[in-house]
Amino acid sequence: MSKVERKKLRVINKLIAGEINGTKAAEMLKISTRQVRNLKRQVLNEGRDGVIHKNKNYKPYNTYDEEIGVFVCKI
Repeated sequence: MSKVERKKLRVINKLIAGEINGTKAAEMLKISTRQVRNLKRQVLNEGRDGVIHKNKNYKPYNTYDEEIGVFVCKI
């Protein structure tokens, strides 16, 4: 989990606990209140994984294999 994701989780947990409101959470994270509501819903449903970007561990579709890159560099 990255530093940014840890900050999002910490702020959303404060929001869920009632320590801050949605507007204050949006200001702290520099996002809109709608995005805060979506993050809150995701954290309630998925837990910690709700703040992690869903495309984080996937390789892009249009990338080449490493072998091809090494071969091209040798040429």
